[in-house]
Amino acid sequence: MTAMQNTMLSACFGAVTGYVIGNGAFLIKYAWDAHKEKKRKKAEEAEKITE
Repeated sequence: MTAMQNTMLSACFGAVTGYVIGNGAFLIKYAWDAHKEKKRKKAEEAEKITE
């Protein structure tokens, strides 16, 4: 493998790895926000019922 091929392979692997890690972080954040919103709505409903 030439030096240029090695550099291209490293760059592509790094880009794909970064893409996967970024998407994973986005999915975790989205799930976290959805859970917080669901919890907030549930608390609002419980507050309305007790009033």
